[in-house]
Amino acid sequence: MAWYCPKCERKFGKPNQNHMCGKYDIDKLFDGKSDEHLLIFDKLIVGVIDWPEMEISASVNTIIFTSKTTCFVVRPMSKCMDVKFYSDKIIDSSQIFKTGEYSGKYYYHIRISKVEEMQETFFNLLKIGYNYSMR
Repeated sequence: MAWYCPKCERKFGKPNQNHMCGKYDIDKLFDGKSDEHLLIFDKLIVGVIDWPEMEISASVNTIIFTSKTTCFVVRPMSKCMDVKFYSDKIIDSSQIFKTGEYSGKYYYHIRISKVEEMQETFFNLLKIGYNYSMR
C-alpha cells in the first residue's frame, strides 16, 4: 500500500519512509540544460505515462517515477540524462552504463545524451524496473 508524505506529497512504498522531504520543481532541474535534455525527458514521459499507477515527482536533483515503489530515477546531468532502475536479476545490455548491488537487489544506470538512443530496448529495460516496483 502506497504512502504519501503529508508535507511533500510524494509517493512511497512504506509509511513514514525516510526521504529528503521538500517540494521541488521538475522544471528547475532543467535550468541550464540543453534542449536535448528536455526532448529526452518528454519522450520518456510519453513512453511510460500510461503504465498503470505511474506517478512522477521531483527530489533535490532527481525526478522519481513511482508505481507501488520507485520504478526509476532520472538525473539531468551536464551532458546527458542518467536513468537508474532496479531489478532482482542480473541484466546484460549494451545500453547499461553502470551496475551494482544494493540491499539484495541490482541497480542499473543508463546514460542518454540523444533522443535517438531511446529505442525499444531502452523502454524494455525501464519496464523491468517498473515490473520490479510492482511486485
